[in-house]
Order: sequence, then C-alpha cells, then structure tokens
Amino acid sequence: MKLFRNIVIFLILVKLLDLALFYTMNYFYTHTYAGQDGGDLNKYLQDPNPPDLVILGSSTARFQVNPDSFPVKACNIARAMTEDSYQLGVISVMIKNNKTPKNILLSL
Repeated sequence: MKLFRNIVIFLILVKLLDLALFYTMNYFYTHTYAGQDGGDLNKYLQDPNPPDLVILGSSTARFQVNPDSFPVKACNIARAMTEDSYQLGVISVMIKNNKTPKNILLSL
C-alpha cells in the first residue's frame, strides 16, 4: 500500500514538472521575435499595424523575395525547407489571431 502511494505521488510530481516545463518553454517560444522558427510569425502577430502583404513559402521565397521591393508594407515570414502544409498552418494561426493580411504571396 505504501509503495502504491509513493508511485502515485511520484507520478503527480512528474506531471507537475512536465506542466511547468511546458509553460516555461511555451512562454519563451511565444516571446521570441527573431529567426525563422516562429520568431518572424510572432513578430507579425504582435504588430499593431500588420503589413498589407505577407510572403509565405519555402527557401525560395525566404531568400529571393525582398519585402522592401513592393509598393505596400510587406513582411516575409517564409521558412526554408517547408511544404504547403506549413503555409496552411501559418494561415490558420493568422485567422485564429484575427491577423489575416489583405494579400498573401505564396511561393511553392
């Protein structure tokens, strides 16, 4: 009986530690505003005046499309080595956060 109680206490402590680590890592991830791995998207989502044009796609869009070359305010949140499912996920996050741009340039 004492062994069972110790196992239950151990499992509860492991779960609490897991939750603490999850919330800590999630906090740092959502507060990162640099880099391809979410930083650019976080910066876009936190911008009070989001750009009219968002550039999505893989490495071609990331490194070959200059957002400053467009006549409207633009943001490049393309990510290297991604496929269309990643772009769909980014668009879903934009819709969920009510930050859908007027125009999306999608390079596949």
